[in-house]
Amino acid sequence: MALLFGCLLVIATPPLQSPDEYNHFFRAFQISEGNFYPKKLNGNRLGEDLPVSLYAFKTAFTPMIYDYGSRTSYSEMKSVLALSLQPQYKEFTDFPNTAIYAPTSYLPQALGIFFARYFTDRVLLLFYAARLFNLVCWIFLVWAALRLMPFQRQTMAALALLPASLAIAASCSADVFSNGLAFYAIAFFCRECTLNVGEKAKSTNYAFGATMIVALNKLVFVPLALLSLLKEFRRKIDWKIFLRPALMPLLLCFAVAVWWGVKANEWFIPYDKYDQEVRHLQTLNPGVNPSEQISFVFSNLFSFVKTVAVSVIRTAPSTAAHLVGKFGWEKNYLPVWMLALLWMALIILVFSEKNMLNPYQRVWLSGIILCCIILWALTMYALWCPVGAPELDNWQGRYFVPLAPLITMAIGVGWGQRLEKNNTVFSLMILVSGEAMLIYNVLARYWL
Repeated sequence: MALLFGCLLVIATPPLQSPDEYNHFFRAFQISEGNFYPKKLNGNRLGEDLPVSLYAFKTAFTPMIYDYGSRTSYSEMKSVLALSLQPQYKEFTDFPNTAIYAPTSYLPQALGIFFARYFTDRVLLLFYAARLFNLVCWIFLVWAALRLMPFQRQTMAALALLPASLAIAASCSADVFSNGLAFYAIAFFCRECTLNVGEKAKSTNYAFGATMIVALNKLVFVPLALLSLLKEFRRKIDWKIFLRPALMPLLLCFAVAVWWGVKANEWFIPYDKYDQEVRHLQTLNPGVNPSEQISFVFSNLFSFVKTVAVSVIRTAPSTAAHLVGKFGWEKNYLPVWMLALLWMALIILVFSEKNMLNPYQRVWLSGIILCCIILWALTMYALWCPVGAPELDNWQGRYFVPLAPLITMAIGVGWGQRLEKNNTVFSLMILVSGEAMLIYNVLARYWL
């Protein structure tokens, strides 16, 4: 299903129509040329010297963003296909929001661009190669995770195959690689819980490596390293575990993430200090100052908690819709009845599949989820909202994709195991219908 519908989405979704996709493409191209760190220009611009053709490619498709009446066509795609890379002609290109992302976030896209350049110099084909490599890498990681997952395998597969999840996987987004690695790490550490005492799991280094890369890509997911302690709570919560070597993966992930976070903070240029001639074209918000915002949070901790709580409640409906049935950069959602069916399919699977975790392990998972959400709220408040903003309005369901398997494991009880086979077939039918409707809606939005 992921190969079929994912490849259709790679082609059917016009270039740059996923969130920040042109900046993700720029960053991936930069890394494909071996440049892992961003370049500053005059101290008030952040990006890299890229071929002029890439910016021309951007201007061909960005007018469609937020213009719900705009459509592309075969003739337009054919004309863009004629655009050659011409790498000898370069100019400084701004992409300040993605330039500070760790290069590991873009390994699949960068490899796709790198290999494709041996066969073509067409910018459009290089872009599709980046998308395709991202998708295939994600499929492989989820497949590897499903082979390891000892329980709730159908639920994990359904989470990966949700229309919104697949729409992101078929893009150049930096989230795709992190999502796949998170699924793999979660499955591995759950697998460890089923082993006999003293029995060592295979490929431990792969799981720790995956967790470390996720932490490097997204500082907010450092708490996922605590999954390595999940097996220790088979009978009770033993707080002495924090004095054992098993804590090393968490410390290592934290150190790696903080190292990149410090470097990213050095590069980050807020909107108010960015070059006035080009800052209105960047994905930056006025009034943002991370250091002042963090100081404000710790000086007004109660106020921040209230802001987060109010924001979560206000945005809950859109976040729920975003998690299962959103596509594109704008507010493009599947019909409400399909969103309801997709949620029904998930709930049925969660409460019909066997769950081997005990109450102590579920509490541990809940703590990891809460820590990730708190870190995410703090990070987005610092990087996206003006200092002292009364609301955090950037809650998006796609940010919860790596946490979704943990949430289902924390609440799943397996009451309907006798109907598991029928429930799986029913859920599969809904997922197939959802993917088909996603393809139709993408075509209707961008082509028809």
